[in-house]
Amino acid sequence: EKGQQYEMAMLLFEVSQQKELVPDVIIYTAAISACDKKGQWEKALSLMKDMQMQEVAPNAITYRAAISACERAGQRAAGASLKSEAVGLGTLLP
Repeated sequence: EKGQQYEMAMLLFEVSQQKELVPDVIIYTAAISACDKKGQWEKALSLMKDMQMQEVAPNAITYRAAISACERAGQRAAGASLKSEAVGLGTLLP
């Protein structure tokens, strides 16, 4: 089931890009959350970078999912960096 959720989230993300639509924070968050559940921390970080390039501001849920993806994969430094960024922006509390 988790594999299907990941595939569906990635498909939704790809279709929105193919239609030349800029995914919104909800679509990005769903994709990043799916990456977290599937253990795809690098893809989660890539999506976070895409958000910045598209000028889509991540919310607290987005950051929590990306941080979780990093931490589950043992990438604590990457997770800590994201948390620091989110706290600096006022998106997450310290």
